Amino acid sequence: MLNFSQLRDGAIMQKISLQAGLDFYNALKECLGAHPSDEDSFIYHIVTEGSTKEYRLNVANLPGCKFRNNGNGIYLDYYHEHSNSERDAELAAANDKIVKICREHGLNYLH
Repeated sequence: MLNFSQLRDGAIMQKISLQAGLDFYNALKECLGAHPSDEDSFIYHIVTEGSTKEYRLNVANLPGCKFRNNGNGIYLDYYHEHSNSERDAELAAANDKIVKICREHGLNYLH
């Protein structure tokens, strides 16, 4: 049955389990240096029913980095006006981990 609280801009967000949320945040800490103090907020926003379709991460090297669950799949992106080869490589490595976690938890991903 369609859950209308998961509709955002015409797209259906995927339900993310607590374990998947924890796995995502561990990958973000490992790949991007996401701060441990932000973990509870991240988990709350991506796991809770009716959660947001995007979550802005507090990572120093990727300005505007966002975790997205917008109906097209789960992925990370950031403000590309700040793009450079080092940042793009970090984002690609993090997205590779996100894809792996999505596969493990049966979630759709965009990469």
